[in-house]
Amino acid sequence: MVGGPVVWSCSSPSGLLPNSVSGGRGLIDHSEATDFLLGMKDEAQILVLENAVEDAALIHGIFRAGHVAFQLHCVESREQFEQALDEGPPDVILSHHGTHNFDSLTALSIARRKRPEIPFICITNSAKDPVTSEALERGADGFVAIDQRPHWIPKVKRSLKWAKKEAQHAETEQALRERQEEIQRANAELEVRMARRTRDLQAATKELEAFSYSVSHDLRTPLRHINAFISLLEQSLKPNLTDETRKRLQAVAESAEHLGQLVDDLLSLSRVGRQELHRVPVPLESLVREAQMHLRDEIAGRDIEWVIGDLPVLEADPVAVRQAFVNLLSNALKYSAPRRRARIEIGCWDNPDETICFVRDNGVGFDMKNASRLFGVFQRLHSERDFEGTGIGLAIVRRVIQRHGGRAWAEAAVDKGATFYFSFPKNHHPPSPAHFNAVPSG
Repeated sequence: MVGGPVVWSCSSPSGLLPNSVSGGRGLIDHSEATDFLLGMKDEAQILVLENAVEDAALIHGIFRAGHVAFQLHCVESREQFEQALDEGPPDVILSHHGTHNFDSLTALSIARRKRPEIPFICITNSAKDPVTSEALERGADGFVAIDQRPHWIPKVKRSLKWAKKEAQHAETEQALRERQEEIQRANAELEVRMARRTRDLQAATKELEAFSYSVSHDLRTPLRHINAFISLLEQSLKPNLTDETRKRLQAVAESAEHLGQLVDDLLSLSRVGRQELHRVPVPLESLVREAQMHLRDEIAGRDIEWVIGDLPVLEADPVAVRQAFVNLLSNALKYSAPRRRARIEIGCWDNPDETICFVRDNGVGFDMKNASRLFGVFQRLHSERDFEGTGIGLAIVRRVIQRHGGRAWAEAAVDKGATFYFSFPKNHHPPSPAHFNAVPSG
């Protein structure tokens, strides 16, 4: 019997075995350790379950002869074995199943429960030993035969390498889990912030639209008064009205009329954002025809070639989309006016995720470096002296399309016409308030 836990340490193959084996610690010190099994400057911590002095000394000799720096900790009882696992976990466990009152199967069960990452190798007299076979079935990492000493060091080395890889894999998985948890926490925090920001944007948008509607509505009455009093003033001064005075009154009347149109457009823009969409199947061709009828005064007397392609039936709000077509066709009529023969084309095509429509004209076009301003409120790319307007029509178009979950953009070249594109997604999701503030892009 060994009698109690015994530790042998060997830092070089020239180390000598203690003259006697007894309870307590016996250490052999040397100046420099040889390489550890895995190439590290350290000692291999080997826990051996063995109660026979001769076998313990034999195991010590095998590792000493293998040019291995090691520390051998021999135990023979369950208490000693559990204490060794708890106090200083070894790199590898060697168990001789012949120990009295405490066999390898019990030791394996304890080791797998306490330290599942530590390789467990059985020492056996025969590979056909039924206890060894059962231990392998229960998860032992291997066995070494007592009479096959050359195989001991390679077997232990392979087990340690495998254990190291498993430990690295476990560390990597743990790091990945922690990273995933961090990402999940960050995503949850981001969702909370985005939800808060969305609520704030929705509130701000509603307040802005309400303010715009209120101001625009309140301006209509004073504008009517201005127009009415100009008319009365012109009538009362008619006998003595000079040409200069008539021009000045006319300028005031035109300014008031322009301001009235601006107020009407602002109200239209506000209504687009405030009114609920009622989606129904809508044939786009009928909306185009209705828009042409709405613009008949602008079309009258013009030489216009209309090219209308096959237009689909879409789920959309017919009132809002009709307004978008009215604004786009009006825009095309306005900027193609300098052409002797205007050409306006309307068409659509399908993509996997969306239906894209366009209105193309052969008008004066614009410089693409200014395209980002095109759909903004009060943004004009041409002089009002050349082309009248309020700079709100295309903003209404973008708002209509964005409320349908789509996007709007344009392509053009100076004096070579322009094409305005807008899309309808096939799987509609309500747009966020941030979507309305996005800069349109192609």
